[in-house]
Amino acid sequence: MIRNCFHWLATITWTCLGVFLAYAWYISLRAAGHDGFLYVISEIMVLSALGVIAGVEVSFIELRDKDLAQVSDKVRPTLRKMQDAGDDVFRAREWLGVALIFLLTYLCEFEWKFPHFAVQAAHRTHKSIPWLGLNHEHSKFVMSILFTTLPLVWIAQAPAKYLCFWNSEKFLRHTRFSWIFLQATISLTNCFHLNTVTELLVSPFRSHWESQKRNLPPSDAAHYVASLKRYGYGMHDLDEEILIHKDGSTTITQTCIMHLVAGKSDSFLRTLTCAQPCLDANVEFLDSFRCALPAETLQDIDAQVAGKTDHTPIKDLAYEKIKDPKKKGVRVTILSPEPFTRESPPRAAIVQFKLKSEWEPSSFFVNAGAVDCNSLDCKFPHRTVRSKIRFSPDCNLIFAKINTEVTFEGNPYDIEKKMITQVDTGDASIIQFRIDFPLPGVHYKMNWTVWDRATNREAVLPQLDQESEKGESV
Repeated sequence: MIRNCFHWLATITWTCLGVFLAYAWYISLRAAGHDGFLYVISEIMVLSALGVIAGVEVSFIELRDKDLAQVSDKVRPTLRKMQDAGDDVFRAREWLGVALIFLLTYLCEFEWKFPHFAVQAAHRTHKSIPWLGLNHEHSKFVMSILFTTLPLVWIAQAPAKYLCFWNSEKFLRHTRFSWIFLQATISLTNCFHLNTVTELLVSPFRSHWESQKRNLPPSDAAHYVASLKRYGYGMHDLDEEILIHKDGSTTITQTCIMHLVAGKSDSFLRTLTCAQPCLDANVEFLDSFRCALPAETLQDIDAQVAGKTDHTPIKDLAYEKIKDPKKKGVRVTILSPEPFTRESPPRAAIVQFKLKSEWEPSSFFVNAGAVDCNSLDCKFPHRTVRSKIRFSPDCNLIFAKINTEVTFEGNPYDIEKKMITQVDTGDASIIQFRIDFPLPGVHYKMNWTVWDRATNREAVLPQLDQESEKGESV
């Protein structure tokens, strides 16, 4: 409550100050004999130009490393020319910005006059108001600084940059005409070699830093977002619980959030395999809807998946299950009466469902004197996988000597071990793992031995020498 009140108070205060400055500027230029209409138009044009070039610079920063095929046809020619110009775009933006700020300063270089009510208020209190420059010999300097700085930030640069971060491609599409002025500035600065002093100052640092080039891989979040768009689908969230019964039979419950962003598929497939055949499998649809295509940050995607953005429910989803006794698995196909994604208007789909399967005795093996395991192979991008494995209370068994292994094509891939986190459950009959951003094609394996809770010795359940596996495909 207090924060909201302070927010509204600050908004009203700064808005009133902005209106006061604009009014004082206008009556001052009229008192100085200037054409008010011409000055107002000039002020608007200069602030607009400053906003446009600031936004174009930010747009270029975001799109500089993009393939031309990724942007629309209208943006492509401009982006190609900007990519060819490279760092010259930033230098030209600086020179053009300095010229425009000079014009902005010129437009308020006169003796400032103040509204009658402000002067009367100052006389009644018999005091000056230093922060407004009233009755102060430096009023011209103070008001010029305020009127140059605040509109520059409030009206020109900040709104343009906000819009660029919201949608850099769209901003560049609407302001691509500005490339003519940037290109002319590049030609002018290159003709007169205006950047030689800058290059002279930078060259010692660049020669020293040349052997220390940055080598940062994409962040895990950025890699997931890029992979989601490249594959066209991904598992945003997978919560898995495996309950092992006394006879070795197993109940596997998976809560899945599937994110489909491209392609014309009206179905996708999930497969599960264990050491023994599947008895039954059922799907419960929790929440499914269409939403906008994913943005470029993981936070935006999280908001979409949580249903915090505009979305339309998907109805009439169905599923088919095929049990495969030979491969000791089950294939569950999620079906939609029409493609999950749409091209016009572009829409993605979020499908949240719960898959529960029951498996025959000895399906999840527990060996005495051997290492038991649960493995995960991701065939496409995943954001987060949570796996909980627990014994039913009547088993009277606990997990011990828990370990993790990560391999790629059969070779150790220990660098990925850092993505596996073992969650402390406080109960030795339960183990829980979390894998963030697992890589497609990498084999994640959790190993353990089983002890009897009463004797602290290795225990035995009915078993077969096979391991539990899970897979998925679209």
